[in-house]
Parts: sequence; C-alpha cells; structure tokens
Amino acid sequence: MFIRNFAAAAAAALIFIPSHGSAMPILIDDFTTDQRVTDNPGVDPVASEVAAAEALGGWRDMWVQTDLPGLSNTTFESGGGILSFSNDTNATGRALLTYDGNVGGAITPVTDISEVDTDGLGGIDFLAVGPNPFISFDVNSFESNLFFEARVWDMDGNFGNFTEVLPPVGSFSPDLPLTDFVFAGAFDWTRVGAVQFFVESSTIGYDGSITSISVNAIPLPASALLLLSGMGMLAYRRIRG
Repeated sequence: MFIRNFAAAAAAALIFIPSHGSAMPILIDDFTTDQRVTDNPGVDPVASEVAAAEALGGWRDMWVQTDLPGLSNTTFESGGGILSFSNDTNATGRALLTYDGNVGGAITPVTDISEVDTDGLGGIDFLAVGPNPFISFDVNSFESNLFFEARVWDMDGNFGNFTEVLPPVGSFSPDLPLTDFVFAGAFDWTRVGAVQFFVESSTIGYDGSITSISVNAIPLPASALLLLSGMGMLAYRRIRG
C-alpha cells in the first residue's frame, strides 16, 4: 500500500510542480502608457495618476522631487516600454512609483507613504506565481549609488519594506526575493493591497531606466524533476515485479 501511494504521489508531483515554461508571473508594469512628472513648476506636474492597463491594479501614480527646484529638474517618465529616472547636470532628487488602484487622479495624487490606499489593489496573491517568489526588475540602464526602497501593504494594513543602496549593474541581482522584506509583525502575501517603489539619487546628474517590473517564481530545477520521475518509475517497477 505504501509503494502504491508513493507512486501516486510522485506522479502527482510531476503534474503540479511548475516548470520554467509554465510559471505564471504577475506583471506589475511594463510602462507602455505615457506618463511624465517633473519638478519644474509650469512645465509638467510634480505628481500624477493615470489609467494604465498594463499596471498592477489598472492605475499608476508617480511623484518626483528635485533638490534644486527652479534651477534644475528631476524627471520621472513612463512610455514606450521604459521607465526612466533622470536628473539635470547639477541636480539630485527622488521619486515614488505607487500601485494602489484609483485614488483620485491628478487632483489628489499620491505623493508620500501616508497617502497610499493600503487596500486599493483588492488583495493580490503574490504567492500564486510558484515557489520562491521574487520581484524582478528588467534593468535597461543604471548608475551606482542609488538608494532604493520597495514597500508593500497587505489588506489588513500590515507593512513591509526592503532598502538598499544599489551598486553598479553586475554587482547586484535585479531579483528581489519576497523573503528579503522586513516586517514589524505578520504579513499576508496572498492578499497584497498596495505596492510602492522609492528611489533617491545621491549622485548629481543621475540617470537610469528599467523596462518592466514583475513577480516571478524560481522553478524546481530539472534535476529535481528527473529525481522525482526516477523515484516514481522505481516504485512502479517494484509494484509490477
């Protein structure tokens, strides 16, 4: 009886363990929809919210601030599949990218952490992508010494974050495991209510861009799949014999 049950379990494992080709990522954004904010009054808004079909929750909020208002600009821009963060030659600055559904458009844009609608996404299951999930950033261009923070809220308002000063490309992984987030208490990754990303340049004239953000999973290695298959076949032969 044990051998028969083991064979069935091995067969079931082969059916339900996701492979690299069958994993279903969650797209946070691929930046197809145009949006631009610049800390230069009268030129572009400093903050805005736009409807974007490709964005998590269907809406994207962007905010930007420069350390030399009126003299130099810091710009945060989406369009054509690229999100760019750029500073003029003498400027440093910071930007927020928020996904929390529709919170009121450009009239009342989300500009800081206190204004996030923490249940605006309605509860998205980040664990549904598969084992060992991570947030992946498709880096297009990048410079060092950028402060980066990822922030998440679940539907109960619980908060978690991850912070890092990013070194040059090639010196860090663009994949952020969900296990790297820090929480004060409990957090439910199966009911995510809001996601926000913050960047701040300490280097003047900083420029960088990415082409997408998504939640992915690390598939079980092929060797493990082969091991399960071999164990199942061994059990089958023992039963037949």
